[in-house]
Amino acid sequence: MLPYNSETFPYAQASKNLSKKTPLAIVTNDTDQEFDIIIRDFEVNHPDFENFTEEALVSMGKDERFGINTWLDSYLGNAEWLGRRNDNTTYGCGSVQSPALGLAMGSEGYPKEIMTPSGATTTLPAYLANISSAQGYAWYGEFARCTQDPELNPLGLEKMRGSAAELCSDNAESWDISAPDSEKSCSKICQVHVWSKPVYITPGMVKQQLQFKHSEDGEIDFYSPEIERNRLACDNEYFDHWFHDEGSVNKSSNTTMVLSQSALDPKYVEIRKDWNNGGFFPLDSVSDDGNFYFIESKPGLDQYGPQSLSINCPPYNYLYASSQTDFLGKSTSDLCKFWQTNGGPKNKDAAFKAAMTSPFGISHLRNYGFTIMGFIPFEYHKDANEIFQFTGDDDMWIFVDGVLAVDLGGTHLPATGTIRMDYLAVNSHGCHEGDPMLDSCVTKVDEKGAWKDSSVHYIHFFHAERQSDGSNFKIRSSISKVNLIGKPSQSDSNLKEENLYEYYSSFAPGELSTDAKEGEPVCQIPCYK
Repeated sequence: MLPYNSETFPYAQASKNLSKKTPLAIVTNDTDQEFDIIIRDFEVNHPDFENFTEEALVSMGKDERFGINTWLDSYLGNAEWLGRRNDNTTYGCGSVQSPALGLAMGSEGYPKEIMTPSGATTTLPAYLANISSAQGYAWYGEFARCTQDPELNPLGLEKMRGSAAELCSDNAESWDISAPDSEKSCSKICQVHVWSKPVYITPGMVKQQLQFKHSEDGEIDFYSPEIERNRLACDNEYFDHWFHDEGSVNKSSNTTMVLSQSALDPKYVEIRKDWNNGGFFPLDSVSDDGNFYFIESKPGLDQYGPQSLSINCPPYNYLYASSQTDFLGKSTSDLCKFWQTNGGPKNKDAAFKAAMTSPFGISHLRNYGFTIMGFIPFEYHKDANEIFQFTGDDDMWIFVDGVLAVDLGGTHLPATGTIRMDYLAVNSHGCHEGDPMLDSCVTKVDEKGAWKDSSVHYIHFFHAERQSDGSNFKIRSSISKVNLIGKPSQSDSNLKEENLYEYYSSFAPGELSTDAKEGEPVCQIPCYK
């Protein structure tokens, strides 16, 4: 039960708290932040998972050596999968191969455009969808001749993947969208540019507002929010399964996620899970020796167990299969062949059989195919430049006070979405007509409709990991999470601007462009009714 009384917020008490099972990490000191999550695990043969939509589109244009006829029987023999691939306009995802279906992401964490060439738009409120910025393009790629770095490359990897702006070049955001790899160069932690691609997302997959259940007393159940599909796109046919307990379709675990203080900078609490350090696999216990061998399914979490491999192994005669390596530089060609021989990514037993061929295979055995709903209450500090920022591959939607604030739909390269709380505050985010928590605005906004200093607000995020290869998950946050005794989790309230909490993100925040005068709301629709 949340501790705020009705004088602070009419719906202040959640109708239940999550019964804790196994936390993903242990709180070890007062600077850690812990928040509640629900993980739902899916088997790899779920129709919305492991579809390799972009690769299918590419192979359809290839000759018989690499074409659609070379796909595994678990795909070619699946009538639903074939039907979707023949209707890319409806089921396709925004990508380099399908730019008409997506929005290119900018280097500051906002889409470059408002509408896709095919006419799809985001469901963000207008004041967020219309943010204008001189941001460049966000590029994700692979880079070589990398040097050891205590934060970015503690393992001393020779080859890394990540943001071009972070690993390769300070000029990356100025690269032209059509620039070939041969015209790009690196001069940062990595010295050689191998490949990079602009990052696209699929917008408008979910509706703008969450729906909440209420008790007879009118209290909101914050742990059972309803996120609703807005349109068919990017293999979301069975979206109702993703964030609901659906019997034999998924397995659900209530647990917690912990943000720990950085050893390099005590102002930060961080977790950085990406291709360079083994990836984000919350359902697995893996070794911490730098090889990341699978040890066991994490005890206490209800799940199907590992059914995938953390390698790039599209289920057809992939052009570059023979030259693929993992983050340690080891060839994954034979492991991929064993996986495909045993049935490939949509076969529940194939990955385990392939992994048993060598100890090297065990280092890549993983449980992909899961979704996460997270809940974070926080206290807003006016003019403190507080942000909440996510970077990761596959779908992520972030809602503040039940209203969409980040729209990163689709299976995609790691993309960044940024929320600036001061901008939400002056735009009365969550306090417009029809918003699900509008009644609370009586106590949390001022006479101009802006959020009051020290008012309490609520983040819900929804993440899906739907395709094997990488699993990247980073959150950067400077918000003051409210703990179970109703106070900001920072031990010193004077640190509200300096104490920047972080799950590390690839892109640094930039400045927003707005014509509003200082202290005035920036609204496309009435700020408060």
